[in-house]
Amino acid sequence: PAALLFCALFVYSPQMMKAATTAHADMYITFAVLAIAILMLGLPRLRGEEYALLGFAAWVAMNSRYQAIGIGVAVSTIVFVIVVRNRMYREGICFAAGACGAILLSSPFYIFNYLAFHNPFWPIAVPQFNGVNTFANQVAAGYTAALTGHLAPGLVLIGIWNLIIRPDVFPLPLLAVLLPLFFVFRRARNARYVVGFLALFFVIWTLSQPSLFYR
Repeated sequence: PAALLFCALFVYSPQMMKAATTAHADMYITFAVLAIAILMLGLPRLRGEEYALLGFAAWVAMNSRYQAIGIGVAVSTIVFVIVVRNRMYREGICFAAGACGAILLSSPFYIFNYLAFHNPFWPIAVPQFNGVNTFANQVAAGYTAALTGHLAPGLVLIGIWNLIIRPDVFPLPLLAVLLPLFFVFRRARNARYVVGFLALFFVIWTLSQPSLFYR
């Protein structure tokens, strides 16, 4: 019953209903994270091809959103620790192969960004790649700064609170925390890898976008 309740809350949340019924990039990254979570529940006993699939799923969403790079980094860090600790070097190579395939598949987006704007992450990092000498670059830099915020404890706490209470994404932030913890308390040992992945991604997200604006 608890699993069905969690599933219903997720599927019928306003954000998921919107993403699933409109042309929305968030649905793509949602399916990628779902595949990642399912595969990570099998760690560290996955077969080589499953490690390759996990590597692919971890990085393929970066062709949809820049934030997905943080997902790839978080999953890769967890897998790296597992591979080194258990000396599973063959599986590590399989994961790297899958990740490289996903990055290669995603690369045209970044290549064409660079060719058009001289910045693979446009409109992010405009001052670093482009400078702010033109009006277009000033607008892009200002817009990004407004969404990103600056790293300060107060701003991060406000971002967490706003993320929890926003009606259009409720209850997804709470589910992202409570569901993995539910499995941990039920002594599902492999759920700790999913919890570690979510925690690491949250740290990366906080450092790169302290305002925690979900868009």
